[in-house]
Amino acid sequence: MKWLILFLLFVLNILNYTDKSIIGVAAADMMKDLGLNYEQWGLISSSFYWLLFIATVLGGVLSDRFGPRRVLAYMAIVFVFWSRSHRRWHQLLRDHDF
Repeated sequence: MKWLILFLLFVLNILNYTDKSIIGVAAADMMKDLGLNYEQWGLISSSFYWLLFIATVLGGVLSDRFGPRRVLAYMAIVFVFWSRSHRRWHQLLRDHDF
């Protein structure tokens, strides 16, 4: 079981790293589309690390209270549903002209 958990953590870490890398590649196009300058983009991109800091502290507290297995399982489930909902919202906004 511990090898499965380690493998799943590895996969989630790869997904997280990929997300951060892709944002960096797409930064120029995103800045152009959103009309952002370098300072504004820096504030937006650094907000990811503030959220990571908060989530790390919160994850540690929750792991101490409920156990790492439950917290990691919950985080993986939330990640899956969050990703699915993002896709559905994108489809909804694309199909309807709001």
